[in-house]
Amino acid sequence: MRTPAVSRPGAGGPGAIPTRPIGAEFRVVGWLCRHPLIALTPLVIGFAVYRFGAPAVGVTIGALLVLLAVWWRAHPPSYDRWAAPRVRTCWRRWIGYRGGRWARLLTACELTREHRHSGKALVPRVMRVRAVTPSIDTLRVRMLPGQDLRVWVERLPALADASQEVTIAATHAGLAAKQTDLAKVHMHLQHALNCLVGPSGSGFDAAPGNPCAKAGKGAIPDSTDAAMKTKLEGAVASAKSGVASSDLAAAQADAQKTADALK
Repeated sequence: MRTPAVSRPGAGGPGAIPTRPIGAEFRVVGWLCRHPLIALTPLVIGFAVYRFGAPAVGVTIGALLVLLAVWWRAHPPSYDRWAAPRVRTCWRRWIGYRGGRWARLLTACELTREHRHSGKALVPRVMRVRAVTPSIDTLRVRMLPGQDLRVWVERLPALADASQEVTIAATHAGLAAKQTDLAKVHMHLQHALNCLVGPSGSGFDAAPGNPCAKAGKGAIPDSTDAAMKTKLEGAVASAKSGVASSDLAAAQADAQKTADALK
């Protein structure tokens, strides 16, 4: 049986609590070691450009993307079986479950912790994502020291609902910002607003539809974190302003502001 070594903080012993984070350069090296494919991709592309020239590499990559798009349109059953899960998994791993959005989501579900010395937020790290279907994601997460699996099981419904609602709202806000027709800007912004406030919230309008009808009661009602609710309420204010605007440029600007607030 191991006997833990204990020492006073700052005493310099084997049990001393670190007061400085690991250097950024070593964190980068560690990240590259954990993701060798991403680390090797720029090297392979660089070698290909050196060996065959940039035009040839650009044409090859473009042709692969075109073939993927043709496959997606021409034979959906085989694409959905073989390609879609991999594309979806990659997208959600590097866009949906990382950075500030992932940290805010876990904070809203009370699954983060503040470092007692540095005050820095400690966020569980996503190790693996599998998105076999459009509506079900399987995540492997490294829990924080001292966290209990039972806590995650209890928070799972809220975590799933809040994640989906915020993601759908951000998607529709982004779509609204790209529309050139004011009615479509209003429609997508209302969709985002409906996902954020829920059926019982201020500003909800069932007429354009509610894309989050099966996802929960609304991102704000489903959130338990005060800071997260404040952030979402800021997005709601921008969305309401855009819906009420009769100027296309102003409505697009409000839509972009809403999308940025949900990132």
